[in-house]
Amino acid sequence: MAYVILGAGAVGGTVGFRLAQSGQRVTFIARGEHGRAMGERGLTLMSPVGSDRLDVHVLESVGEHTFGLDDRLLLCTKSQDAVSALEGLDPRVPVFCFQNGVATEPSAVRILERVYGVMTWIPSSHLEPGVVQVFSDSPAGSFRLGCYPRGEDSLSQEVARDLTDAGFDAVSVPDASRWKYGKLLL
Repeated sequence: MAYVILGAGAVGGTVGFRLAQSGQRVTFIARGEHGRAMGERGLTLMSPVGSDRLDVHVLESVGEHTFGLDDRLLLCTKSQDAVSALEGLDPRVPVFCFQNGVATEPSAVRILERVYGVMTWIPSSHLEPGVVQVFSDSPAGSFRLGCYPRGEDSLSQEVARDLTDAGFDAVSVPDASRWKYGKLLL
């Protein structure tokens, strides 16, 4: 079992870094200068408690990764890039949508069998190749996740536990879409 982080910017870089730091197997999908920097120098996470660097496994595209059915894809791209980023993915691979908006899940569920919504609240930034910043600690961010369009299952509960173990406030909920819409209203 591995976490595959598609989009290693502010959110994906922070989440993937913390998951790897907590002992999870993580593969990053990152393009361009950021991906090259991660491959050459590792990924640096700057936080209120200091700076850490990890050597990471990074690929340039989803097609370079051989997915197992027990892998979890964390989709952390911008909303406008999300659906095209999923092209060619085995429809059985579970996908967790970490976008701020609410448009990704309805599009993803048309091509994938297991789609999860994630309300994402993480103060982070990515301005330099190979470096991400998170501006809080204990927790580093907050997530509410569940099946799309409704419900929760053993996988959403397991991912929430892994995120909690990685230093986030994460809870599996039966109504992740409600949480996402609530955040939009704020």
